[in-house]
Amino acid sequence: MAAKIDIREARKRLGALWLVATALTFVIMVGRSLGSGFGDQVIDAWGWYLPTLFPTLGLILATFGLDLERRKPKKPGTVEGFYYRLCWWMSLFYLANLLLVVVVPADLLPAMPNPIEAMVISNLWIGPLQGLTAASLAWFFLNAQADSGAA
Repeated sequence: MAAKIDIREARKRLGALWLVATALTFVIMVGRSLGSGFGDQVIDAWGWYLPTLFPTLGLILATFGLDLERRKPKKPGTVEGFYYRLCWWMSLFYLANLLLVVVVPADLLPAMPNPIEAMVISNLWIGPLQGLTAASLAWFFLNAQADSGAA
């Protein structure tokens, strides 16, 4: 039998990963927006950035809110460690790719005349990674059937 972990603890760890990554990239985006990092394309940069993190982060935070409202089960719910680790590593890989696009200045990429072009091209891999990661997280955070002791 596979090792099981407390579902609430696993969700907190995944939530912390997403919150830290979002805070880091958000600060970088603000800094680049206030500097000359995006030139006159600040709105385009934020138009690319916001949908890459905030829908999934919203799902995570909404689940935390629901957990607070629910009555605590007699026995804490558990989930197989494999599923938690799968979600965690998928999240880390996605967030690292996103951070790379936000951090790597366009002048390091000679083929990219501006950072917005790099962001647009990154949609080729960011989009599919986001879909797979969001699907795994949605299952993980919304699965009320995770071996809970709740009636």
